Parts: sequence; structure tokens; C-alpha cells
Amino acid sequence: MPEQRRKYRRIKVSNLAKLNNSDCSILNISKEGFLLSTGKLKALPTGNEADIQLKIKGTWVNIKAQVMWSMKDIASKSVSMGFFVTGAPPQYTEFVANLYFEVNEK
Repeated sequence: MPEQRRKYRRIKVSNLAKLNNSDCSILNISKEGFLLSTGKLKALPTGNEADIQLKIKGTWVNIKAQVMWSMKDIASKSVSMGFFVTGAPPQYTEFVANLYFEVNEK
């Protein structure tokens, strides 16, 4: 399988998220994906589809995403998963666009 490269640069964030009703954190984000970290869940298999809720400006937004990779950190007992966004509402797109604008303004 050829290696997939990201089209868009990831931006560091710290946003609340929920996966399977468990609290998680989004650590970086782009137009097409994000890194989710959790200490409460097992890693999902690569290729699985997931419904994730992301808190944007105080509102929970539903996002559909596919697991691209997952990794367990034994020392910190956390799981990190990279997701590719397969379905997101305009709030997600606007949120990420504003992050890119803020980063480029600095």
C-alpha cells in the first residue's frame, strides 16, 4: 500500500472531544483530519469508521471519521489515533479555517 501524505498542515490545539461517550482530547487538527488522544478507550482498528463529537465554541459538533492509524503509549497508558474526516458540518470547516487564518496572521 503506498504511503499517504497529508495535504494540509496540522495545527496544534487542545479541544475536548467524545468518542463512544468517553472524554478525549484533540491535540492537532487540519481540514481533513485530526489526532485524538484518550486514556479511557482501547485503540480502534485501522479503517474503522467512528462518530466523534468535537466541542467547538461551547457546542458539540458531530463528525464522521475513519481511523488511519492508532498507537498505544504503555508508559502514559494513553491511546492516540489519527483520523481522516469523512463527514463534517460547516462548523468544523469554519473552525479549522479560522485556525489557519490565526496561525498565518502570527
